[in-house]
Amino acid sequence: PMSLQVKLLRVLQDGAFAPLGATVLHHSDFRLISATNQNLEEKIREGTFREDFYYRIAVVPLIMPPLRERPEDIRHLSKMFHTYFSSRYKKDVPFITDEELSALCKRSWPGNVRELRSFIERNVILYDPTRESFIQEYPQERAAALHIPQKTAIESLAEADESLFSCDDLPDIEELQKRYI
Repeated sequence: PMSLQVKLLRVLQDGAFAPLGATVLHHSDFRLISATNQNLEEKIREGTFREDFYYRIAVVPLIMPPLRERPEDIRHLSKMFHTYFSSRYKKDVPFITDEELSALCKRSWPGNVRELRSFIERNVILYDPTRESFIQEYPQERAAALHIPQKTAIESLAEADESLFSCDDLPDIEELQKRYI
């Protein structure tokens, strides 16, 4: 909110603040690191972000491009997450092949690193040694298999047919857990 921006601007300029109800100013020597996924220049034009506050915090701006524009990071992050989750879940999961890594690099990853992390974790958890590939499924393939349109998870669950969550067969507990997950 604009009112909080004014207070933060004052703290940044003076390096001093007074806690609620206090009569004495406290001085602080700190370094501020902030991040946003918002376009602050646009917010300034809209009048929802103070220009003077923007210039106060934009001392060393770092622009992080989306993951889809950094395929070399996808390779490194995938290997790192694979190693981490294989160890965490104590599963002997074969390493991601170069072909699988190439396929991952071609995806758009709208959820950026969080989506990639969840994707690798899911594939480690659901790894089936009878299949040749580490990658069990891609999110779009799963959505298409369930006939769920590409919407938010809440929208998809709200509109999902109850038959998606019922079983006509008698699965064992392991298969039931996989379906539930």
